[in-house]
Amino acid sequence: MMRTISIVLLWLCCTLGWAQTADERAGEYINQRQWFALQDLCATDSAQMSPFIRLFAQSMTAQMFNRPAEANERILALIRQHQEQMGFANVYNMMLLLIDNYSRMGDNAAAADAARRFATQIDSKVPADNVASVWAKERLYTALQAYDLYSTDTLDHTVPLTYTQIADSAQGLITLSGSVNKRQADFIFDTGASYNVISPELARRYGLRLMADSIKAQGTRSGGGQMAIADDLTLGNVHLRNVPFAVLDIGAGNERIRHTVGRISLIIGQPLLRQYGRYTIDLTDRTLYLYHHSARRPVRSNAYLDGALYAEIAQDGHRMPIVLDTGADKTTLGKAYYKDFSALVAREGKWTIEGTSGFGGIVYNSVFRLPQIAMQVSGRPFTLRNVSVAALSTGNGLAEGYGRLGMDFVRLWQQVTVDNTNMTIEVK
Repeated sequence: MMRTISIVLLWLCCTLGWAQTADERAGEYINQRQWFALQDLCATDSAQMSPFIRLFAQSMTAQMFNRPAEANERILALIRQHQEQMGFANVYNMMLLLIDNYSRMGDNAAAADAARRFATQIDSKVPADNVASVWAKERLYTALQAYDLYSTDTLDHTVPLTYTQIADSAQGLITLSGSVNKRQADFIFDTGASYNVISPELARRYGLRLMADSIKAQGTRSGGGQMAIADDLTLGNVHLRNVPFAVLDIGAGNERIRHTVGRISLIIGQPLLRQYGRYTIDLTDRTLYLYHHSARRPVRSNAYLDGALYAEIAQDGHRMPIVLDTGADKTTLGKAYYKDFSALVAREGKWTIEGTSGFGGIVYNSVFRLPQIAMQVSGRPFTLRNVSVAALSTGNGLAEGYGRLGMDFVRLWQQVTVDNTNMTIEVK
């Protein structure tokens, strides 16, 4: 539920008839957002890259594989040494990453200062909308710097979870019991959410501190909301203070979706989960295990964070990034999957029209429903049944990319462990 930064190396887009150089492959992977392939290329062929492309590739792998301090170090070096080669569009987007990374590291004062300096530098030199976006970040991070966000202990915790049918939607999702500002609350546990989310009604009821500026969010369509702070939050025996939420009206202007997703109004998403080095979803024990620390290990990452959590999934020699989305009951595959597997989908799928509900309302997609799909994650084979593949969509942001692994995937395993330090997903 956030806007994706567009990083493009325009001059590296062409594919040559002979063997590609390391620079050309890196440019192709960056343009196509193939972060797992870029990770492998950096590990094997970085010495064959030009200094500019090497630094660009290393910046993006650090960014996507949850190493924000390293990413900022490389982004600053990249801008200092290669600004003319990058072009303004890339400089602008890399600066936005740098600003947001300071906040991810817990230094909102540095984030606000970087935004202020950059906005002042580009003022009157670039389109007003670009400048306004940077000033909006400055205001947000200036407001957030007054809080010690996610203040908590450094212990490991266990949180009881429940697999619950949500209202009359027939969706089965993970819920966690706790409280907001000392008032009892039930949370949806959503690894596919780029924000912690609360409805306007609950934000008022629980007395959250609203911030004046609006934010942009992406669901089935683009929309807006506000940020707010919960002074106190508990999940099981976990106690946190100053927890930010995006205040979003999921059912705005659509009574049908308001009725369907009425209980999906309080969501724990990636910003809170990133506070922990590792976490395990154990449906057998009905427990969420939160581990404060996870040691850095020399392992290859098979997950990355780009707002949501993406897992590397293999099928017939293809490797794909698919969102691990515990906020969805069923797996749905997107238009990129349809493009790569169009022959399989056309041969085995049954065409229909399906509606998708979420923030932004209900949208309808032209889909093929496959009876089953065999895939692999972390070298482990699995089979999903009755999976929809979007062929065409009416502006549905959730249908872009390769899709989303829902609770039908999670329920296949006793445990699913996400290591935020090493960016790995393990199942057993």
